Amino acid sequence: MSWTPIPGSHFGATHCRSCGTYVVSIEAEQDNALCMGCGRADHGITWAPADKVGAHHPSVGYPSPGHGPLAPPAGDREPFPAPTVSSRDGVFPDSPPRALASLQMALHAAGWRTLVQYAHGNMPHSKLGSPLAAKPSWALRLEREGRENGQSIGAVAVYRGGAWDALYTWSATQPHRKFPNITSFRAVVLLSDVL
Repeated sequence: MSWTPIPGSHFGATHCRSCGTYVVSIEAEQDNALCMGCGRADHGITWAPADKVGAHHPSVGYPSPGHGPLAPPAGDREPFPAPTVSSRDGVFPDSPPRALASLQMALHAAGWRTLVQYAHGNMPHSKLGSPLAAKPSWALRLEREGRENGQSIGAVAVYRGGAWDALYTWSATQPHRKFPNITSFRAVVLLSDVL
C-alpha cells in the first residue's frame, strides 16, 4: 500500500487494509491500518469514544475527501478579521490599565527590562475557531539576566478585556511555565531566586 506523508505531521495518508477506505496512520502501521468500522467489526478492536480527544490510536478513519463532517463548508467563508490595531504597530491609546502600569513599575524596580505592547482585535473561540468579540489587550514583555547563572530569562503578562489572561515565564533551563493567576506570577518574578 502507498503511504503519503502529511506535511508538518508524523502521520500519513493510506488506505484501510480491509475495505480500502482512506485512513491516516503512522508510517510504521501503514500495512496494518484499519478504518474504525473494520477495526471494530472484523478485528475486535475497541475504540475510544469520539469525545476522548487526545487518545492515541495508530490509525484513524476519515471519510473520502470532500464528504462527511470534514468537508469544507458550502459557499464562501468570511476570513478571520484582522486586528484593528496590531501589537507591531506601536500604537497606544491614552494610558495602560492601572494594574498593568503598577506591575510594570514594580518589575522595572526589581531589575527587569520591560516592553509594553498594545493590540485590539478578536481572539478565536477555543473550540470552534470563530472570532470572539474584539477586545483590547496589553502585553507586558519582560527580560533580565538570571540571578545565579547569568542566562537570559523571559516573561510575559497579558491583560485582555479587563482581566489577566496569559502569564508565562521561561529560560534556557526552564521551559515555558504558565501561571494560574497574577498573584502567583508576581510572587515568582519578584521574589523567587529560582529564576
